[in-house]
Amino acid sequence: LFTLSFLGLLSGCATDFVSPPHEDYPDLKAAHLARARGDLPVAIHDYRNIIKENPCCQVRGNPACEAAYMGLGFSLLDANAVPEAKETFDKAITMFPNCAGPYTGLGMVFLVMDQPENALEAFRTALSLDPRCAKALNGYGIAQDMFGNHEAAQANYRAAMELDPLAISFESNLALSMALAGNEREAIRILERLSRSPNATARVRQNLS
Repeated sequence: LFTLSFLGLLSGCATDFVSPPHEDYPDLKAAHLARARGDLPVAIHDYRNIIKENPCCQVRGNPACEAAYMGLGFSLLDANAVPEAKETFDKAITMFPNCAGPYTGLGMVFLVMDQPENALEAFRTALSLDPRCAKALNGYGIAQDMFGNHEAAQANYRAAMELDPLAISFESNLALSMALAGNEREAIRILERLSRSPNATARVRQNLS
């Protein structure tokens, strides 16, 4: 009845790591808007152009371009272009080795690839760089659930919820983890409440079916 659906949980991830459009990147806002409305081909095209056409994006450690790399990586992942997404996040790590975002993106890729051990390593690195990265905590929880470590997973979901109370997907994952651990009654209660929220996604509502 209950399963963790990783692709659905990735929706909207990129905006958690991107910065406001930099003055040197006037096309960045357009790329973000294309991604937000679900126009992934346009978003991917725009992000790639930003990275290719701006010399600053070829300079290792330039924070102004991290937004384009993160937007591209998560857009590719949403489009199920997993190898290209991994390549993008690997490149982002070489460019921004001290930022949590690229490692979190790589962890999400490993989840989709059904490689929870590699995912855990990526999320650990992300959290070592930024212990308050809610998406990394959430991803760490998903990986723990894949190993059957539901108590540890739920602790990570709760920590992510404290950092970002408006992220419904974190609490939805908590409920799914409870169901996997055998507490289906409480899981259904939480999912029913979440499904009535005006911010509930189709994925959250689907978890009740």
